[in-house]
Amino acid sequence: MPGRLYCGDNLEVLAEYIPRESVDLIYLDPPFNSQRTYNLIYKDSRAQEVAFKDYWSWEEAAPTYARIVESATIPKPVRTLLRSLHECLIENDSDQLAYLSMMVPRVVALHRVLKPTGSMYLHCDPTASHYLKVILDAVFGAGSFKNEIVWRRFSAKNDPKRYGRIHDVLLYYTKGAQFCWNEQRIPVEDYSIKKNFTAEDNGRLYTLVDLTAHKPGGDVDYEWHGVRPYKGRYWAYSKENMDRMLKDGLIVFRRTGMPRLKRYLDEQAGAPLQDVWLDIKLATAAKERIGYPTQKPLALLKRIIESSTNKGDLVLDPFCGCGTTVEAAEDMGRRWIGIDIARKAIEVIEDRFKKVNLPPPEVTWHPKDPEAPARRSTSPHSSASSSAARAYV
Repeated sequence: MPGRLYCGDNLEVLAEYIPRESVDLIYLDPPFNSQRTYNLIYKDSRAQEVAFKDYWSWEEAAPTYARIVESATIPKPVRTLLRSLHECLIENDSDQLAYLSMMVPRVVALHRVLKPTGSMYLHCDPTASHYLKVILDAVFGAGSFKNEIVWRRFSAKNDPKRYGRIHDVLLYYTKGAQFCWNEQRIPVEDYSIKKNFTAEDNGRLYTLVDLTAHKPGGDVDYEWHGVRPYKGRYWAYSKENMDRMLKDGLIVFRRTGMPRLKRYLDEQAGAPLQDVWLDIKLATAAKERIGYPTQKPLALLKRIIESSTNKGDLVLDPFCGCGTTVEAAEDMGRRWIGIDIARKAIEVIEDRFKKVNLPPPEVTWHPKDPEAPARRSTSPHSSASSSAARAYV
C-alpha cells in the first residue's frame, strides 16, 4: 500500500494537506540543533553530497518567535513557556532558542493532525530533550506523557573529558486516555539465562520458581502434601492445578517440603519491553545502511509502529529523511505519509524503495516545482523555517 511523500516545509504541508485528527501515529526525528552540516556518503564510492544543514540562528528566527508569542493559534501555555525560554536563553544560548522557535509551531501542528487515540514519539538527544519535553507537556498536557525511552545508539564512544555519549531519547506521548497499545516483549537476556536457568531436563534449560503469592485469588488457602504457604502468603494456583502440574512432572520439592515449579526457558515469552532499549543497533557494515548521516535502524521504527498501531493505521513522519519510517510502515501494512524539505531525501527514498522491491511512492511537490523530475538540487532543513512559520501562525 504505497503512501505519499511530500517535498516541502512540513509546517505548510501539515496545514494544507493533512486533515485534522487523521493520523494514528507520528514519529519525528527532527534536526537535533547540532550546528553541523550532514553529508550523504555513497556506499559504492567516496563521493559525498550535502544532505541537510542543522544549524539555527536567532537573527533568522527572531521574527518567527515574535509571531508565535502573539499568535492566537498557538495555545497560551505554549506562548507563555516560549517567552520564559526567551528570557532564559536569549543571552546564553540564542541558537537553542532559535531551534525551539522552529519546533513549537510544528509540535502544535502535529498535535492538530493526531487522532484523539493517537500516539507520538519525538526522537531527540540530550542537547534539547529537556526543553522539548516541557514544550510537549504544554501542548499535549503533562498527563499525556508516557515514557522517556533511552535508546543506546552506539556501543562506546571516546568523548574527551566526559562520559561517552551513546544514547538518544524518545519522548512518547499520547493525545488521549484511550490509545493503541500492543505490548512488546524481548527475549530473556543472556545474563539472566546464565544466572537463573541453571538446571537441565532432557536438554531443556529451566529454573525453579515460587508457587506462592501474597494475595488470595480463588481457592488458594489449603494444605498440600503436608505443607502450607508461609504466614501471610497463599498458593498461586488452585489445588486442582497443583495436582495437575505435579502429575506432569513440573513440580520439584525442596528439603523443607515446599514445592517449586519448573519454568522452561524455551516456553518463556520474554520480559515486557522496558524504557531502556539496548538491543537495536545499526552496525557500520549493516546491509540496510544507505549512507544517510542520521539513518535509524528499521528495527527501531518497526518496534514503535508495532507497539502503537494496527494494520491499516496511518503513520506520519514529518522529517522523514532517508525514509526508514515509511519503509517500515509500508512493509508492515500501514498507510503512511512522509514529509521532507530536502529534495535529496526524496531521491534517496525513491531509490531505497526500488532496491527493496517496494511499490514506488507517490510524490507531491510543495510548492509545485516544474524542475522536480530532474531532482538535482538540495535544500537544507532550516531553509524555509521562517516563511513556513509565518504561514502557520
